[in-house]
Amino acid sequence: MTHHIKNLPVIFPPRRHTKNINKVTKTMLKWDGSFLGEYPSSIFGLKLSVEKGLSCRFIDTGDFRVKGTFKCPRDTSFPCILDELKSCFGLPKLGTHRIKIGGRTYVLYRSKLSDMRLDKLPRSQLEEIEKEQMQRLIAFRFLLSIPQPLNSSFIYRKSSHRVFSFHEPKSLLGVETVDPTESFIKSWFEEKDFLQTVFSFLPNANKENLSNFLYSLQSNIEKTIQRVDMDYIWLSSYIVEKIAKLAEEIKIPSD
Repeated sequence: MTHHIKNLPVIFPPRRHTKNINKVTKTMLKWDGSFLGEYPSSIFGLKLSVEKGLSCRFIDTGDFRVKGTFKCPRDTSFPCILDELKSCFGLPKLGTHRIKIGGRTYVLYRSKLSDMRLDKLPRSQLEEIEKEQMQRLIAFRFLLSIPQPLNSSFIYRKSSHRVFSFHEPKSLLGVETVDPTESFIKSWFEEKDFLQTVFSFLPNANKENLSNFLYSLQSNIEKTIQRVDMDYIWLSSYIVEKIAKLAEEIKIPSD
């Protein structure tokens, strides 16, 4: 079973430009995808256990001290933008920053010691997760053509019983669409029609006001991207066009 959106253009992001960015001096981080500055390798502190599938450690820059999950190398703001865009679709974000340590750029994710990759959860806990919560996250990844739609792409936060989309790419190069496997879709969507369900999660996106919905969504996406990195402003048109193509493929409901 595949889910292709026809004739979606292949888009390549432009090259990044070098920018002068000052170090952050505030002690409270905003977790809004912004760049924190450049620091020496000596700021790395205690490395915590990775048995749950996540690598977590402390850093102390002198400006702030924080615990988080690092991904490296990530000389791009793309994962930060993806995390911020979750809010545009009513989804919880993890919170990210970029930081350069010892000449290498990392993406820093806000994390808790109880966080666990979904594929590391015991089967009994996995079965307790609300299916609609996962369906919404899978739909988000599908609309943005984010690869690897597997349980290892999500983390479970025990303290809030929430699931977060986590394993996301450092770029989106020429991806037309990403087809989740039939078994993966079956495990979370059961007998539901996949494309119809994806579209149903878009608020107020019915036949009568689809144009207004897409205009409002694109505006919100552009504001988010402008705040993090203008080099990725092309992504707003990509997402909106994919939703429009999806609407053509299915029978969308009237209000």
